[in-house]
Amino acid sequence: MRARNDFLKSVPLSWGAAQAPMRNPLALNAPGTAAPALRIKFPQGQMAERHGVFCARSLAGWLLLAVAVLSLLGAIGLVLSQAVRQGDASRRATALQAEVDWRCRALLPRHQRERCVVLVQERQPWDSPGVQALVHEAGSAGVGP
Repeated sequence: MRARNDFLKSVPLSWGAAQAPMRNPLALNAPGTAAPALRIKFPQGQMAERHGVFCARSLAGWLLLAVAVLSLLGAIGLVLSQAVRQGDASRRATALQAEVDWRCRALLPRHQRERCVVLVQERQPWDSPGVQALVHEAGSAGVGP
């Protein structure tokens, strides 16, 4: 019991006298001064249990957010790839129509040009060799005896 009494006698009754004088916050980096210690407060007791639950909920929230962001990025990727495919198909269709116009107009007799346009509208070729075959057919239709 005596050791405890000695300890209590060494504790100052007034904490105001034992406090260090306030330092100038601008002079923290001055020579001879030490930087204040960084203190991290960890939750204890019931607060720790709540904090653990909060961290678990927070982790679940972050995982849910990550899944949502990744799914949105995937959806945007699908939309963009479909737009590229549609643009490419549109470009090919425009180029094919231009080729049809050019090849049909290159036929000299009027009835062959008209026949070429009718064949293209009926059969609707998907590629350049199909257009060439229809134009050849339309051009050779009037050559016979």
